[in-house]
Amino acid sequence: MEYHHKESPQPKKFKTHASAGKVMLTVFWNSECVVLADLEKETTINSRYVETLTALKRRIEQIGIRNETLL
Repeated sequence: MEYHHKESPQPKKFKTHASAGKVMLTVFWNSECVVLADLEKETTINSRYVETLTALKRRIEQIGIRNETLL
C-alpha cells in the first residue's frame, strides 16, 4: 500500500484484454533432422505428456533411428 495525499490523483486502472491463447510447441531432434514437432493449443504439458512420448516412439520406429540413448 502506498501513501497518497487526498489531493493526489487516483492511480489508473488498466483494462485487461483476452489473450490469443496458449500455444505449446514440443520439438524433438537428433543430429540429422527434426524427429517430431508437436503443436498444441490451450493445453498443459501434463495432459499431453504420454501422447507426445507415444508419438515420438512411433516416429523413431518409423524413421529407423537405432541409438540406444534415445530409447
